[in-house]
Amino acid sequence: MSTTRRDFFRFGISHAAQALEHSARALWRAIPGAEHRPPERPRVTWLRPPGALPERDFLATCTRCNDCVAACPQWAVRKAGRELGWGIEGTPIILPAEQPCWMCTDMPCIPACETGALLPLEHPSDARMGTIAIRMDECYAAQGSICETCAERCPTRPKAIRVAFGQAPEIDAALCTGCGVCAWLCPANAIDVFPDPDRG
Repeated sequence: MSTTRRDFFRFGISHAAQALEHSARALWRAIPGAEHRPPERPRVTWLRPPGALPERDFLATCTRCNDCVAACPQWAVRKAGRELGWGIEGTPIILPAEQPCWMCTDMPCIPACETGALLPLEHPSDARMGTIAIRMDECYAAQGSICETCAERCPTRPKAIRVAFGQAPEIDAALCTGCGVCAWLCPANAIDVFPDPDRG
């Protein structure tokens, strides 16, 4: 059986790729505890604007008109890119790692929505865009340093985060809007933001 030049290079590249994969796996197994190490979860995510309907209803109601994006004075609301999938692309989202929702007192994004995908709220603190979690092993306050940034800058009233001197921060999930301000300002980058499946 004859071997063409194309076959030679094709099989050569295939064997090289397999060798690299085996080497990478060997190196990974050599790291202590690597096989038992849980995969890292994403530390940032996207949220819907305040007042958003539950996700299925939101997608059925939002027309991707861009009105809420244009109404946001902080440029926090933006259109989702293609990387989030064709069902999400073009819909309004907030990326708290890049620009959180600053909880405007008049919530201009909501009245800008004429389809009802964003429902009126009596008060900004009534928004439920997501939830937060603090990685205590990276949090300055939890490690004994003086840091109250998350509590000081939390925009809800009453505040959803409390920090007592020498103690780890405490989160009141009933008050947290998931706006992402604390995560964006955290000097240790120790706060994760997760979308609320029943966000509103």
